[in-house]
Amino acid sequence: MKKNGKKTKKAPVKKEPVRKVKAETKKIEGTEKRNFILLSWDGYEIGKYTGRAPRQAALKAANRGVVDILLREAGKRKVIVRKKEKTTYVKIHYFKGGRVTRPKTKSDPEWMNDPVSTPTAVKMGSVWVPLHETALKLAITGTK
Repeated sequence: MKKNGKKTKKAPVKKEPVRKVKAETKKIEGTEKRNFILLSWDGYEIGKYTGRAPRQAALKAANRGVVDILLREAGKRKVIVRKKEKTTYVKIHYFKGGRVTRPKTKSDPEWMNDPVSTPTAVKMGSVWVPLHETALKLAITGTK
């Protein structure tokens, strides 16, 4: 550039070294898989199903022919202390399940059998039950 007929030089720009920034991967809530334990009315464990939500695990159980589905989430516990007494509660999800058959459509793959069966699961409710209580039937009857 010229200023008063003289050439002026620009000061060299100092370049900072490029820093590598780690890309942060945000975990969307509810995307991690959870384990649900299928219980009998006596409180005994029958099986274990994995899913992102209780309904997904209930659909897996319904696809195997289970009608009354009681699921306890593994690792989800609540401890309440009252009058020096410690009680641990677990959350029980109650579903009614089954399988519905329908005729095969054109969009279904060729390898599927003609009557296609799809699982259904309707949530009847959920309740926090003391861990030591085995009579689940009494606790579930009060759910919606």
